Amino acid sequence: MFHYLSVVLIMGFPMNNAFALKLIKTGPSAPRDLEIYHRQTVAFERKFGRKMGPQDPFFFDPDAPAPRFRAPEDETEAIDVLAGLMAEMGIEPAAIYAFWRTGGFFPTPGPSLSEEETRKWNAAVDEYRAQMRAWRNRQARLQASAHSGHACAGR
Repeated sequence: MFHYLSVVLIMGFPMNNAFALKLIKTGPSAPRDLEIYHRQTVAFERKFGRKMGPQDPFFFDPDAPAPRFRAPEDETEAIDVLAGLMAEMGIEPAAIYAFWRTGGFFPTPGPSLSEEETRKWNAAVDEYRAQMRAWRNRQARLQASAHSGHACAGR
């Protein structure tokens, strides 16, 4: 379905092949090696004039005069950052979409989600896959149309 091999599974979702090979060769990435982590810590340093410490909030309020967590109503910002981290880690796009679409649900081994949350998660994965099928079908029709136009032009 996707253009990569699934060599490692995380929570039942395939991991990007290139990332999986890197993980096997070098081990897990340190947070400081991830682009999104770097952007967040640089933004913190610019805002507060010092490096982010272990007690500082990673999802800090950029409008606050001192480091503090973002307000709960700003959860979409945190979800967007986490989805970006998931993409950097090579997690399958369907899982990232479901995480984003459900507002942060992500299944873990064992009973981590309620029945309703699991239903919403599965529906989001299905929605993503349906959107991808529709997109691939549109692309195939466009290619076929372009090829048939070239064939007619050559006559």
